[in-house]
Amino acid sequence: GKRPTPSRARRSRPGARGLPDLRWPLVAVLLVQALLSLRLIWSNTAFQDEALYLRAGHLVWAGWLHGTPIPDFPSYFSGSPAIYPPVVALADSIGGLAAARILSLCFMLGVTSLLWSTSTRLYGRRAALLATALFATLAGTQFLGALATFDALALFLLSLAAWLGVRSADCQFWPRIMLLTATGVILAAADAVKYATALFTPVVLEI
Repeated sequence: GKRPTPSRARRSRPGARGLPDLRWPLVAVLLVQALLSLRLIWSNTAFQDEALYLRAGHLVWAGWLHGTPIPDFPSYFSGSPAIYPPVVALADSIGGLAAARILSLCFMLGVTSLLWSTSTRLYGRRAALLATALFATLAGTQFLGALATFDALALFLLSLAAWLGVRSADCQFWPRIMLLTATGVILAAADAVKYATALFTPVVLEI
């Protein structure tokens, strides 16, 4: 039989993708996701958890810079007070609560982009489009992109670890070892950002 040309063979692989095919469907999904979350960002004031994390972040910075005593946040926080709260406090200092929430939106858009890339490699572009479209329009996705809480950063790191793990399958021995090592480090960081993320670590390792 007639052998396929190299370009045709590349197109037939699930992970193969052309530049126009990659960009526009994903851009459309990200735009819809951003609009759905942005309508919620200015709809209300900070709820209790957001206010607590923002205050904790500013206190952590004060402790680092000036030695200010810090309350015993680790005893009742759902994640490490030394990771997410200082990050979101910086955003709050720049643009207030809206900037802190937009930071979460950026993390959630990153999650969708990583989901697209991972799904494309594993199952092809159609499956990636379906997966990202469903994820972007979930109520949980919209709210996590509009709230200044631990969840968005933890989910982003979890998605990044999954993407690195899948990406390592195409690499030679040493690059693969490096990517898998980075996967482990990022998984540990995700678990530290929000402790409940550890429940999903076995799923990423299984991938």
